[in-house]
Amino acid sequence: MSVRFCDSSAVCSHPRACATAAVGIALAIAGCDSARGGGRGQLLTPDADGWVDRSTTGTTGIQGAWYAYTDRDGCLPRHAAAECSTFVPPDLGSPSFAPTGGLGMCAVGVAAKVVIAGSEEEPDWSNIWGARIGFDLAAGQDYDAPAHGVTGLAFHIDGEPARGAEMRIFLPTATANLEAAWWGGATAATSPVHAGRNEIRWADVGGPNYMVDPPPFDPNGLRAIQFGVAVDEFVAKSFAFCINELTALTD
Repeated sequence: MSVRFCDSSAVCSHPRACATAAVGIALAIAGCDSARGGGRGQLLTPDADGWVDRSTTGTTGIQGAWYAYTDRDGCLPRHAAAECSTFVPPDLGSPSFAPTGGLGMCAVGVAAKVVIAGSEEEPDWSNIWGARIGFDLAAGQDYDAPAHGVTGLAFHIDGEPARGAEMRIFLPTATANLEAAWWGGATAATSPVHAGRNEIRWADVGGPNYMVDPPPFDPNGLRAIQFGVAVDEFVAKSFAFCINELTALTD
């Protein structure tokens, strides 16, 4: 299977094939680049362990760590390992999530197909929800973005999300942590991510779109920003992406 990361269009139908293809994609990402630019803000640059210290984030007061997690804890008791989401890198057994030199925070893996489970024979959305990387904005505490003059977040991604494997950029809060809103989530199933620089303003965060009456997004109790491929009940999806230049927007 041949995959071009910068113009990604591959969605795999089998988890093992997806993982193999994803490794190949990871080897290609160093050759991808896109134009940068946009609103003013404070860069949130991680150290060698993926930690962003408050001493480096100016008046935003942001401090926290990058992390990665998958659905395996809920998935494995109910499904075979091959039916659960997985990372190739990062290593979930490592005590820290280190950036890849020149590329940022990189993730390669498979977002599993949501398979049928239970006597009602319904897709197991509760236990198969994918694989995500994220950044805590206040070391596990609530972060009041407006109080710090932060009007949104921006990031750079090294490639266009694959067709059929679009992404959701989640922004969990104190009032909506597990069923978190996402960028574009008030009206769309996925976020409008494109290669290069992306800017998120709080007014553009909402949902989840599958809820009839979701709680309003509250940037006064923001906890993190998380990046993941949207799962569905049709096919497993390989992914490979690097997030760089995370920025707290202040204009």
